[in-house]
Amino acid sequence: MRRRTFLGALGGLGLTGALAACGTGTTEQVTEPIDENTEAELELAYWDRNQSVTVEALIASFTEQHPGITVTPALTGPTDYWTRLRTQAEGGNLPDVFWMSGLHVQLYASNGMLAPVPDDVDFGVFPQAMTDLYTMDGVRYGIPKDYDTIACWVNQRLVEEAGVTLPDPETWTWEEFGETTRAIAAGLGDRARAVVTDLNIGGQQNWYNTVAQAGGYIIRDGRSGYAEPDTIRGLEFWSNLVADGVVPHPREIADNPPQTAFMSGLAAIHHTGSWETPALLADYPDPGELVVVPLPRDRERASTIHGLAYVVAANSANLSAASALQRHMTSEEAGRTDAANGTAIPAWAGTAESWHEVKPEWNLSVFTDAAENYAVPYPVSRNTAAWNQLEADLLTPAFAGDVPMAQAAEQLAQQMDELLAAER
Repeated sequence: MRRRTFLGALGGLGLTGALAACGTGTTEQVTEPIDENTEAELELAYWDRNQSVTVEALIASFTEQHPGITVTPALTGPTDYWTRLRTQAEGGNLPDVFWMSGLHVQLYASNGMLAPVPDDVDFGVFPQAMTDLYTMDGVRYGIPKDYDTIACWVNQRLVEEAGVTLPDPETWTWEEFGETTRAIAAGLGDRARAVVTDLNIGGQQNWYNTVAQAGGYIIRDGRSGYAEPDTIRGLEFWSNLVADGVVPHPREIADNPPQTAFMSGLAAIHHTGSWETPALLADYPDPGELVVVPLPRDRERASTIHGLAYVVAANSANLSAASALQRHMTSEEAGRTDAANGTAIPAWAGTAESWHEVKPEWNLSVFTDAAENYAVPYPVSRNTAAWNQLEADLLTPAFAGDVPMAQAAEQLAQQMDELLAAER
């Protein structure tokens, strides 16, 4: 699912102080065992209705083993999840167990809101990038549940109607991608868009990938990379496609989201993530039209990787039971359940094969191949949301062609560095 939808709710650095007043600051590990006689009431919060089938199945298997523990799922829509979580944090009543994004973990962990993961959890079964994402100052605060990477979903019918044959997607380059998509746009005319991607909500599904492919970077050693020439070239990949009419103008995207356009058969290529799989499985009118292909390459191959984790509130009244639930929701059983339902790519090693098989003809292995062979980490800092807002404010006009991209990127780098300095 889209990870960047929720960022605006966290606000700027002012949130740090608000959370700090509620944190416990503990770094103790939760190690007390529980058994079938343990009694507790827990709340588990998450944001994606598409994953309810997996969440509910795992809660059922947990309570079967621990009949004295009641787990209440709390599903909040993606727009409201972080707003609600912030309110709960400020009130000292966070859910016992809840989904966490890598974008926010440092903020909550640094303010003592999260319980460290017990030392005896085996992190060797998870991708190292995901383990690192939820570690701060050597302390692990989240257990990975899934991951996602970026690729191109292709409507083969529209490509054929445009009279275009795709180059070999295993080796295609930016140049070939540009030539091909311009030809698709010309062939389809007003009937459909050649490429859709959401340039308004953040870079995970688009420019983070092309920046890395160009040899640039978003953040490194506590400094912004937006002023680097290679980074600017990765940004211009998208502003050029908008100017060529291949990708919709940001104002059009706001009125007609890429997911809606692609689901309606009004876009040939959706440049986005593996999180689209469950919705496409459930609702796409003709699944036989679709296939997944890798992203094009420039100097490098690159696909942004991110993943969610389950975390435990540091002030939970039932830490031991909450820790046990956290483990259960990220267990091998959980991975296999996630995969079988097609809800996400499970983080537990060796459990993704059945996820590939939920729709073999879609070639979903493109996403896991990217994770194994050319994934680049999602860029984060202690208060990622602050400079994410700058990205939206400064880059959107540049993607639209209203200001030169180099000018916008250099301004972003300067202001982003000021925010990063304030984190230190």
